[in-house]
Amino acid sequence: MRKCSGHWSRAAGVILAVGFFFAAEIRAEEAPFKSGLSMPLSGPWANWGEPVKNGMLLATENTQNKLRIDFQDDGCEPKRALTNFIKFLKVDKNKINFLGCIESVDAVAPLVGKEGGVLLTLGGMTEDVLMRYPHVQGLYALVDTEARYVIPYLKEELGISSIAIVGHEALFGEIFSGSLEKLAKRYGMFVTRRERLPLELTDFRSVIARVVKDNPQAVAVHIGEGPQGSFIKQLRANGYKGLVIAGFTFESEEVRKAGGDSLDGVLYTYPLNEAADQTAYLEFARRYEERFGSEPNNNAAMAYDIALLLDRALNKCGRSDPPCVLDYFATLGTFNGVGGSVTIDQNRSPTRPYGIKTFKADNYQWVTRKVAPYMGSLGG
Repeated sequence: MRKCSGHWSRAAGVILAVGFFFAAEIRAEEAPFKSGLSMPLSGPWANWGEPVKNGMLLATENTQNKLRIDFQDDGCEPKRALTNFIKFLKVDKNKINFLGCIESVDAVAPLVGKEGGVLLTLGGMTEDVLMRYPHVQGLYALVDTEARYVIPYLKEELGISSIAIVGHEALFGEIFSGSLEKLAKRYGMFVTRRERLPLELTDFRSVIARVVKDNPQAVAVHIGEGPQGSFIKQLRANGYKGLVIAGFTFESEEVRKAGGDSLDGVLYTYPLNEAADQTAYLEFARRYEERFGSEPNNNAAMAYDIALLLDRALNKCGRSDPPCVLDYFATLGTFNGVGGSVTIDQNRSPTRPYGIKTFKADNYQWVTRKVAPYMGSLGG
């Protein structure tokens, strides 16, 4: 048998090395794309965080880039969120990550920018946040969106002329309640009082006594989900007969359990989660209930859509181009998925249309899907 010459040996070595190189490239391309999500999975807002987590988990079953998301609890606490992002960015080397709470943006956004990353937010944001941090993209809605829908409805459709506002004292609650107060005054409504409550408060008797004494036509309640149900129950028990208004977090099992029969007649804002493709929504809902044992809410559907949008962005941009991914979302325009429609405007602000629902006869029901929102500035 003839022995291979040195030339053939070297050539074979080169071919083998090239083969290993391309095999490694293929394996790298097929590896999961990893990202992190920091949001509340415990504490007052856990019932918001869990459906978001579940919706994203479900979406990762059908992504071309094999998305793998590292879900980390922060309880909407900035220090915990920063710890999570140090892990995402410095340990795991993930440049494209998600955040839930506006309370934590100022804690994590500077680090994300320093590391050349992109921050995609799943909770309510403000135009100010998006202006301060060009590498942050909101994907749900602005915090003041619900106020822009509910106040015009209360004034123009129901003739409400006085309102009390009860919100939690965290940043989201301050912005949300402040938006309600500003708009109520612009629509000529008298704000009888504005109460700021600690998230951990469970005994509302003194607050309710002050609210009831003023006898407003409506009381807007926006606090944690369990406390929200308890507050409404105590409010009714103290004889308040007027209208109770809530935000979209009202539609949750925790509120329902805490509030019981006292919730009957509460009006609340809710996203118009009417998917353009109802077949796709029904399939999503079937898979969600099969895996998690409950019906999906709008938060789950929204998160599902966002995970799939990230997959599309990666298909367009590749896996190592965060600025391209940011631009993909910033120039998205209007997208309609299983969670309804979202529009990203020229200022990178996300907007979603809302309608008005009520709780009646132990069911959540639409009152109207057509509400003309206030479109002006809320500055000043």
